[in-house]
Amino acid sequence: MKILTTGGHLTPALAFIDYVREQAGAEFIFLGREFSQIQNNQRSQEIQAIATDRSIPFIAFQSGKLTFHSPWQLLLQSWQVIIGIIRAFKIISTEKPDVVVLFGGYLAVPVALAAWLQHIPVVTHEQTAVASLSTQIIGIFSKKIAVSHKHLLEKFSEKKVVFTGNLLRHKLENNQPKKPSWLGSLELPVMYITGGNQGSQVINATIAQVLPQLTRDWTVVHQCGSPTKKTNYAQQLHDAASQLSHPAQARYSVREWITETELAWLYTHAQIVISRAGANTLFELQHFGLPAILIPLPFSHQQEQLRNAEIAAKSGNSIILPQNKLNPDSLITAIKNLATHRSARRKKNLRQKTNTQGNKNLWNIVSSLAKAV
Repeated sequence: MKILTTGGHLTPALAFIDYVREQAGAEFIFLGREFSQIQNNQRSQEIQAIATDRSIPFIAFQSGKLTFHSPWQLLLQSWQVIIGIIRAFKIISTEKPDVVVLFGGYLAVPVALAAWLQHIPVVTHEQTAVASLSTQIIGIFSKKIAVSHKHLLEKFSEKKVVFTGNLLRHKLENNQPKKPSWLGSLELPVMYITGGNQGSQVINATIAQVLPQLTRDWTVVHQCGSPTKKTNYAQQLHDAASQLSHPAQARYSVREWITETELAWLYTHAQIVISRAGANTLFELQHFGLPAILIPLPFSHQQEQLRNAEIAAKSGNSIILPQNKLNPDSLITAIKNLATHRSARRKKNLRQKTNTQGNKNLWNIVSSLAKAV
C-alpha cells in the first residue's frame, strides 16, 4: 500500500507514519515545506524528520494560505492555491497513491482537491478543539474526517466523521530514555520551555530577560526554533546566557529543535513546562501529567489555542498566561504559583487518562478505505 501524506501538523503525521510502518510496512510519500516561514526564510523541520531520520521520499510543496488582509493579497493567495492544485494533481498522477492522509493546514487543501479529482480516497485528521477552516474545506473532499475531540462529531457529516482521538508518538513512551548528551548540570529540577516547532519570538524574548531568576532555581531546557531572516533565536539566547555566572550557564541549554528521544527524557524528568497551546503538545503534556504554563498563540483560527488551553486548564494541572499579559514579572509569578500548586498535589497522580489508540483507530480507517478501492 502506498500512502501520500502532508499537512500543517507534523507531530501527528510522524506518529501515524511510525505506527503504520511498524505494523504494516506501508510505503509513504510526504509532501512538505522547505520553509516553515517563507517570508523569513525559516527552514522547516520536516525534511530532517521525514527524509533524513526516516528515509521517506520527501517532495517539496507549497501553496497559498486561506487568509488575506487586502484584495491584492487575496488575488496572490488565490493564484498560489491554483498553482498548488496543479502541482498536487501532477504529483498524485505520478505517484499513484492508494490513499491520501492529511493532517490539516493550508498545504493540505490543494492536495485534498487533487486527490478527489482523481478518485483517490482522502482521510483527514483534526487535532485541535476547533474545526479549522482548512479541515472544513478538506472535509468536503474527504471520505472520512477523524477528530480528536468528541464535541467535533456534530460539526461534520455523520456519514464521514469518526472519533479517533489524537496520535501519540510511540518513541515518547521509552521507559528508559537516555539523558541528552548536551544537557548540563542536574542539581536543580528541570524546566522545559517550548514555543512550538517554529519557536516564539515573544516567549524567547521574555525568557532572555528572566534567565538569572530561572537558572537560580531550575535546570532550564529551552527549545527556541530555527533562525529566520530577521532573527537567530538561538544566538540571541546564547548571548543573553553569556552574561550569567558559569554555574548558571551550565544550568541553561538552548536548542533549536528537540528530537523525539530527547523529548522522551524531558517528559520523564521535567517538573514544569512553559509552552504554547498547540493541540499536539497539550495532548502529550496531559499524557505525561506535566504541569504547564500555557501561552496561547493569540492569532490562531477562532482562538483555537486558547480553546485548547482552556480544556487543559480544567484538569487543574495548567495555568493560562495570555500573551498580552506576558512579561518578566507575570511569568515569574506564574512559575511560582504553578510550582506551589505542583507541591500541593505532589502525592497525587497528575498523569491524565488519555486515549492512546489514535494511531490504531486512524490506521483502521485508512486501511479499510484503501482495500475498498
